[in-house]
Amino acid sequence: MSPETPAETNPAKKSLSEFKAEAYANIPQVDLVLLAILLLQNDELPATTEEIVSICFRLFPQSFALKNYFYWPDSALAARRLQDAKERGLVKGTSAEGYALKVKGKQIARRTAKALGIELPKPKKVEAPQPVKVEAEPVKEEVVPAKAEPQPKTPAEKKKAPAKKKVKRAAPVKKQVKKSVRKKETRKEVAPVVQKKAKPVEVKKTVKPAAKPKTKPKRKAKVPAPVKKVVAPVKKKVTSGRKRVANVSSHKVRGEKPKAVKPEKAQPTQLTLALSVKEKVRGVSGQFKVRA
Repeated sequence: MSPETPAETNPAKKSLSEFKAEAYANIPQVDLVLLAILLLQNDELPATTEEIVSICFRLFPQSFALKNYFYWPDSALAARRLQDAKERGLVKGTSAEGYALKVKGKQIARRTAKALGIELPKPKKVEAPQPVKVEAEPVKEEVVPAKAEPQPKTPAEKKKAPAKKKVKRAAPVKKQVKKSVRKKETRKEVAPVVQKKAKPVEVKKTVKPAAKPKTKPKRKAKVPAPVKKVVAPVKKKVTSGRKRVANVSSHKVRGEKPKAVKPEKAQPTQLTLALSVKEKVRGVSGQFKVRA
C-alpha cells in the first residue's frame, strides 16, 4: 500500500508496502521502530527483535539498510534504536518474550502513523460486565391446619388412694452406764512442815592489795678512771755542721701542764752549710738566747 492509495481498515503485516523516502525522511528512526511494534501488536503477533527488523527494512529501506549493501537490513542499527526507546521509558519487555509499548510510546506511534497516512483500527472498548440477575425462588406459602375445637372434658372420678398405715417408731434403747463407785479415801493427818529460815550469807569483800610502784634500780655511779699523764719524750735534734742540739727543758711548772713541743722541720743541708743560722734556745729562766 502506498500513501496515495486509501488504507485498509484492518492493516496487516502483508498488506503494507514500501513507503517513499520523502515521506519518512524527517521522521526519527526511533519513532519508526515504535510504529513497527504498534503494527505487530494490532496483528496480535509477538514483537521480537527479528520481526521488528524485518518490518522496518520492508517499509523504510532507506533508513534501515546497510550503506554498501542496500538489499540487506542493518539489524544492529534497529537494535540500537530499540534500546534507545527502552532507555527513554517508551518500551518494555525483552527480545525473547517480545516488546510492548508503554503509554508514551503508543502516543508517538499513533502520531507517526497519522503523518504517514496509515489508518489504525480503533481500540476496542472494554464493555463493563453486566450484573447478573439472580432470580429469587417463589416463596411457598405454608398452609396452617385449622385448630380443632376443644371437646368438653368429663370430670373423671378420682381414685381414692389407700390410706397409709402409720408405722410407730421404736423408742431408742438407752444403755445403762454403770457408775464407778469411788472408794472414799481416808486422809491421814500430815504434820505441818516447818520451814527453816536460811541465814543471810555474808559476802566477804576481797580487798585487792594496792599495786606497789615499780622502783627503777639505781644505776651505779661510774668511777672515773685515773688519767695517766703522758709526758712527751724529749727529742734530741741532731744538726750537722755548726748546729747543736737544743735541749728543751722538760721540768714541770707548778699549776701548768707540760706543753707538747712540736718537732721543727729539719732544713735542707745545702742551706745550713752555706748560711749561718741563728738558733733560738729557751733556757731554764725562759729567756731566749741567740747563738751564731
